[in-house]
Amino acid sequence: MFFTIPLTSFGGDVNGKIVRLSVRSDVVYVRTDPTPAEKSECATNPGWDYAFSIANETGKATLSMALAAYTSKAPVTIKSSNQCTHYSTMEDISYLILDPH
Repeated sequence: MFFTIPLTSFGGDVNGKIVRLSVRSDVVYVRTDPTPAEKSECATNPGWDYAFSIANETGKATLSMALAAYTSKAPVTIKSSNQCTHYSTMEDISYLILDPH
């Protein structure tokens, strides 16, 4: 069983684990292992891979899934939106899939 939370099409997609999370104001920063092999031109931040807003219900549900994946060390699939609108040097998450073990 897996769950998908859509957010917004595709730059630095990754299949891996969430290894770091930070919340600042209404934006969540995400670091994955592995980091995306290909990134959008705007995604130049060396410490973080993705960002998403928690200013809406979809973002809050995505944060819940990200926290579950982080604490359980469950694999995820993250699809990038190929844009950096939530933070200028991190790709926005289009959607997150919490993969089964």
